[in-house]
Amino acid sequence: MTPGQQASLQLDSGNPAWSRLQAQVWDPEVETWLSQIDVQPGWQCVDLGCGAMGILEPLSRRSGAAGRVIGIEPRVSMLTAAGEFVRKSRLDNARLLDANPDKTTLPADSFHLVHERFLLSAGWNERKLLDEMIRLARPGGIVTLQEPDLSSWHSHPDHDAWARLREVVRAAFSAAGGDLDAGCRTFGLAREAGLDDVRIRAATIALQGAHPVKRLLVDLAETHREQILQSGTLDERELKGLLAECDAIAADPTTVVVSFLMAQVWGRKSGRPRPPQR
Repeated sequence: MTPGQQASLQLDSGNPAWSRLQAQVWDPEVETWLSQIDVQPGWQCVDLGCGAMGILEPLSRRSGAAGRVIGIEPRVSMLTAAGEFVRKSRLDNARLLDANPDKTTLPADSFHLVHERFLLSAGWNERKLLDEMIRLARPGGIVTLQEPDLSSWHSHPDHDAWARLREVVRAAFSAAGGDLDAGCRTFGLAREAGLDDVRIRAATIALQGAHPVKRLLVDLAETHREQILQSGTLDERELKGLLAECDAIAADPTTVVVSFLMAQVWGRKSGRPRPPQR
């Protein structure tokens, strides 16, 4: 998976504004999650694939002046947007690094918390990514993952068009190497990777009124228009009609959209020292 491919598959659609909006929408659930993990002042943290905002602010605030937060982001537009966010938010203990999330060059056994969000769904190699996350975590450190599961992504009242577009987008991601249901696998992946005391929390958000994230499904379909058409699932006329119908559903203030399920998984790296490198 290259940064260019990742940009086309990410749930933020490679758009810094969408990336920041997504982060803001999930912030309350992230705060609850980080409280369960019990992030402490002085912690050294890294946010892999942080996009335009990621969870840099809550990590920065919780780790405090004695702590450090590093955001890893390979996409130039996202890295620039993240830099602006860090400066405007005065996250003095945060810095950014242009690197691939699965090969950061950061020192091993260095971080109390290592985090990723939406990288497995975007198609990053899960084994390489988890290996890198575990390498970065210090013995006893926490490895954390946030990934989607589409099973809860519905409109209320129900609309056949919404369900159909959701399946079309799921298939387009899959054909391009992504997995929008990666969240249902993360608990098992963390255990298989050898993490201790693996835990999971599941969160969804009900979006109502004129909330812009109600339209995320439509935005993803528009971003993946070429893949959808190439698959032969829909022709141009059918896709245009389906997009218009779902856009109207999202714009209707009386319609509630329940988000995809966010699987928040965390586990502890073994406290045993790493064997010497050969």
